Amino acid sequence: MLSQTTARAQREQLQRDGFAIFHDALGREQSAQLSAAFELPPQPQFAHAAAGILAAPAISRFAAAPSLTTIVREFLGSDVFPFRAFLFGTPHGAIWNADWHQDVSLPMCLLREDPGWGPWLVKAGIVHAHAPASALDRVLSLRLPLRSVSHQRAQWRVLPGTHLLGVLDDSELSRLVRERPAVACAIPEGGVLALKPLLVHAADEQASPVSSPVLVIDYATPALLAKGLALPS
Repeated sequence: MLSQTTARAQREQLQRDGFAIFHDALGREQSAQLSAAFELPPQPQFAHAAAGILAAPAISRFAAAPSLTTIVREFLGSDVFPFRAFLFGTPHGAIWNADWHQDVSLPMCLLREDPGWGPWLVKAGIVHAHAPASALDRVLSLRLPLRSVSHQRAQWRVLPGTHLLGVLDDSELSRLVRERPAVACAIPEGGVLALKPLLVHAADEQASPVSSPVLVIDYATPALLAKGLALPS
């Protein structure tokens, strides 16, 4: 469990900056189990990040572990659930996307007309929609490295506070990248980076996907189920 002081400080940082790093969130045994899950020969369910891997039993159990859900509940409330997971980095995952971006796409059960949602697209056979800021505020992403990296090889860069600006168009995003200083986020082994989807962020071009694969697990609140959020089968 997080101490009340730590939980309050991390919650305030996430609300203010859009991200927070939890050092030693996972115990040594749990970190070893996470790494071991991806040391097998490539499996079909790990073939591409877009396909998602939350349906794999080992990953779904890990996503429901108190060490992770306790972090999410501090920010989204007590009733949360994982709805998506994928891996960046070889041999199992997708190549890093180094471009600055927001994460605005959510998997949906079906395509429909709904004000504020769209455009709609299909990825890996699943309908997705660009979601409004009100929906994305009910999502939190956790990023967990499978191996430790040094600060000089930080895997993520972020623009603190940009999650408060809503969904940005390309020109707004480009302007922010030019004007705001970036912060490097080196996640230690056993640590967790909690990140708001609307925070402008990028994968570092200098970080090797071979040496520092990262598991991403996205959580949401039940309010999104009413909107048609798709869950893994």
